[in-house]
Amino acid sequence: IYTTIDYIEKIVCDKLGVPLDELFNFKSRGEITIARKFCILLIIHNVDGISNDDVANHYNRTRQVVHNTEKEFNAIKKDKNIQFHNDFMKIYNELDVDTKNFVKKLKNNK
Repeated sequence: IYTTIDYIEKIVCDKLGVPLDELFNFKSRGEITIARKFCILLIIHNVDGISNDDVANHYNRTRQVVHNTEKEFNAIKKDKNIQFHNDFMKIYNELDVDTKNFVKKLKNNK
């Protein structure tokens, strides 16, 4: 399980140019928060059997943060009129394809 999470955190941080250890920092804002949201979404959507509580605990956050991130994501998917949302979805989709390929390779190597 953690190899997939480690992979997700690495590709998100590489893509957005943020330091990995900042994902766990409470004082982080802006890019770091966006990076954490990408990680949360990719983990929820690609790691079988992981709960919102597990993801929240991993980032030292509450389950509500994970829930709100998912709710926000669903709203972003529907709203095509805001450029930030389009950019967010473009990056998310690229990262999601990378993650799915990684998970597929892991399963094939078992």
